[in-house]
Amino acid sequence: MARKYNSENLLPALHLFIEARNKAIEAGITDNGGAIHSVEHIVDMLSMHLCHPQESHINNLKSDPSVEINVDILNDQLRNDDSAFSRFQPAM
Repeated sequence: MARKYNSENLLPALHLFIEARNKAIEAGITDNGGAIHSVEHIVDMLSMHLCHPQESHINNLKSDPSVEINVDILNDQLRNDDSAFSRFQPAM
């Protein structure tokens, strides 16, 4: 199944958003004001595509056995703490 986003269309988008971020900085909009957010999002999507090509969405990492978790996350899971999934570490 072809994915909507892949490295072929994410890399040009990354360059575009880096340019937009630089123009926003020049216009006085700081990163905290939003200048960096599109760049961060594209980098997240690109990283997901490169590190976990089998997954189509970051939420799917919760159930992916190739994703490693640390002891704190495991303890959260054992306590049925649903916030644990937000602190995963991709396997390297």
